[in-house]
Amino acid sequence: CGAAHSGNVMPSLFGGLVFIFNSKTLEHTLVAPPDLFVVLISPDLTVTTREARRVLWESPYDIALLIQKTQKLLKRNFHKKLPFVVNESACSSLIKSGGDIHVVQDYLTAGLHVAYGFRIGNLEMIGKWLEKDHIVTSCRSKLIKGFSTVKESAKKAGAQAFCISGSGPAVFCLAKTNADAERYGDAMVKAFAKHHVAAKKFVSFINSRGAQILE
Repeated sequence: CGAAHSGNVMPSLFGGLVFIFNSKTLEHTLVAPPDLFVVLISPDLTVTTREARRVLWESPYDIALLIQKTQKLLKRNFHKKLPFVVNESACSSLIKSGGDIHVVQDYLTAGLHVAYGFRIGNLEMIGKWLEKDHIVTSCRSKLIKGFSTVKESAKKAGAQAFCISGSGPAVFCLAKTNADAERYGDAMVKAFAKHHVAAKKFVSFINSRGAQILE
């Protein structure tokens, strides 16, 4: 059944934003979601979790240690304010042969800024720092047919925060209004179509209630 993954289960149960500080102990904190909309595009593609993990393990970075370091930095800095600085000395142990210490430094620094952007509801900050991920997104985007075209189309439509959803192949954008989310979504669906990939669009506000029992 694969590895247990709190990053999927806990947000579904609790709703809102869940920041996980330790995947083993499930130490976490809940944050009220910002007043933003999400447009999720689900293309008719298959990317298995095994594939998505393989491309990460084959990268010149120690992904397991990178996750641990990201969570530790997030816990240590969660209630702090700007600026966030990650020193090179904190990155050297995360690099395998062929890796770039500045790529790791950008990734860890970006994680802190994206989390802070969500806490204060700053869409521009979230979008700017999502672009600094040249490890996970760079690896997994290669498995999504038409990814670059879709991303560029979303940007041209006005989207500021674009990313892969989990291991893919779904992608999403954040938006300030429902109308913006619909526009970004339409652009992304059309972009996938240029690559002969059918895609479905889903638009929603960020749910703050989590799982519920419906009678």
